[in-house]
Amino acid sequence: MTATAIGPLQVGDRLVSRDGQEATVVKMELRGGLDGAPWETWAQLTPDDGVQRWVKVEGSELDPEADGDEEDVLDVIRERLEMGRGTYGPLRLDSDPRDFEHEALEELLDGCVYLSCELLRRERCRSPTS
Repeated sequence: MTATAIGPLQVGDRLVSRDGQEATVVKMELRGGLDGAPWETWAQLTPDDGVQRWVKVEGSELDPEADGDEEDVLDVIRERLEMGRGTYGPLRLDSDPRDFEHEALEELLDGCVYLSCELLRRERCRSPTS
């Protein structure tokens, strides 16, 4: 079964395959991106026959309207996801035990420290020494 997305796809959407089979999207995942491979959207479907399967969704991109700087920002996010996959394995929100809110707060605090250090370094470089 191959599905073609007409627009943004999300969990709960109903799809119709090229052969007319209907299915419900129960899970979404981005795959690829390693060694320059393109990112692909995959959807776990429950067709009307009840047999769940993963399928590649053609015509669906992370953000098909992004270009220029927006695409560069998405590339940075993709790179971070790749790094995370190398450290933690594939992202599986349903089974990942990490406290994302706590980790985000720690990362933001680390970022504040790094930015403060850089600001002090720049300020000291501009100030004449006595």
